[in-house]
Amino acid sequence: MVLITRFLRALRASGYAATTIAGYRYLLRDLNQFLDEQKHMDVIRCRERDILAYLDHVESRQSKPVIFNTVCRLRIFFRYLVEKDLIFYSPVETYRAPKLRSLSPSVVSADTMRELLDSICTDKPLHARTKAILELAYSSALRS
Repeated sequence: MVLITRFLRALRASGYAATTIAGYRYLLRDLNQFLDEQKHMDVIRCRERDILAYLDHVESRQSKPVIFNTVCRLRIFFRYLVEKDLIFYSPVETYRAPKLRSLSPSVVSADTMRELLDSICTDKPLHARTKAILELAYSSALRS
């Protein structure tokens, strides 16, 4: 726990947000508890297989984006330990995080947008404003 506390202090000194530090605190305490209960060891003695066991444990209750975030945070934590010469190598460095599916936004075709804009009657100021907003949003590729 002393290493975790030192790491969290280093994050605070680097200007990380309180919510980010709280996320690291939760993750590292969970990892420490898992290692203590399952392997009877602490963070400084864990190896790749121990991290894989932890990630399997986390994967059973979390989504892929959370797993991806967990791996990224563990990499940062173990790199910190390596930089401070507290461990020789990071047990997470070679682990490949699950690929996240890219959610490309759907795009309305130009013909569909033209039909929509042509269907708006601009005889009232509110309708003209609505048409102008839609034209601006589409032409500027704005998102909601």
